[in-house]
Amino acid sequence: MTTWQLPARLEQCLIFESNYEVAVAHDGLEALEQCLDWKPHCIVTDLIMPWMNGYQVMRCLNAASLHARPAFVIMSALTQLEVPWNRSYMRGNQVAYVDKPFNIDHLLSAIEQVCLNRA
Repeated sequence: MTTWQLPARLEQCLIFESNYEVAVAHDGLEALEQCLDWKPHCIVTDLIMPWMNGYQVMRCLNAASLHARPAFVIMSALTQLEVPWNRSYMRGNQVAYVDKPFNIDHLLSAIEQVCLNRA
C-alpha cells in the first residue's frame, strides 16, 4: 500500500492497526514513481496533491498497462458529487472514498473493502 500526503502519525496507525506494509510519497510524481517500482495492492491518496492530483496518478497508472491494477482509496474534503465516474480511467478500478476529516476505522474499512473487491 502506498500513502501520500499523510502525517507520520497516520502512517504509524496504518502499520500498527493493520500490519500493512506502507510506503510514503510526498507528491503525486513521487507516488507514481514508487508505484511503478513497487506495485502496491492498494493506494491511499489525497485528491489534492502537488504536481499531480489523485485522479492524474490513477490515469497514469492505467496508461502504464500494469499487470494488476491497484485499488484506490481517495481521501478528500471535496464532495463525492464531483467524482468523475464517467471518465475512462475510473472504469475497471476499485475505488473507495473517505471524506475528510475521517477516523482511522473508516479508512481501514475502506482499504479492506477495495482490496477484497480487487481480489
